[in-house]
Amino acid sequence: MPAPLRFIESTPELPSQADVVVIGAGIVGSFTAYYLAKRGLKVALIEKGVVGGEQSSRNWGWCRQQNRDERELPLATKALDLWEQFGIESGEETGFRRCGLFYVSNDEAEIATWAKWGEYARSIGVKTRMLNSQEATEKGSFTKQVWKGGVHSQMDGIADPGLAVPARRYSTITVRISKAAHRARPTKMATALWKSGISFSCSSSSWPAVRARICPSRPSIPAWGSSASPP
Repeated sequence: MPAPLRFIESTPELPSQADVVVIGAGIVGSFTAYYLAKRGLKVALIEKGVVGGEQSSRNWGWCRQQNRDERELPLATKALDLWEQFGIESGEETGFRRCGLFYVSNDEAEIATWAKWGEYARSIGVKTRMLNSQEATEKGSFTKQVWKGGVHSQMDGIADPGLAVPARRYSTITVRISKAAHRARPTKMATALWKSGISFSCSSSSWPAVRARICPSRPSIPAWGSSASPP
């Protein structure tokens, strides 16, 4: 069942040029466009359907450091700070709060993995602590099970994806939103892309089709599920 969304009206025409074209107006694409616009760039945000209407409005909204790969942990920590800053500077409600997240388990090997991860995480300032059986069982009391152990990350939290993406649009930074990349005339979209300094794909489902139709020879660099195409 999809989450309720505030509908965002798109501009009817594609821009003739832009400094940056962002493909996909989910949580990643919307905030990519937002922060680029804050730096003074002219941004075209392209969405084939409803803004925030795909996975961005259907996920659990976890904003976590816990159990992240060590290589991405500093980025996850920074992202939590940005969530807080965005709410303050925009005045919009995103549902973000640092309520803490916890995991429980009866798998001793899994618990040991969490403990090892915690040693590294605490060394770089992440707040995380192991839970003994009593603590884990109390925290997970709603499961009506006894647990051998767990882990609690106090500074992690959640946001409401259904609020967060539209909140970016209603903030003080205006980012142009254009309709349906896959419905636009390929020649016009190609012109907009080629006149842009760089294009970002923040939609794993849409980018292959868009690229095949309008810029098959343009180099694409994958980066953690999104891609950036240099000029």
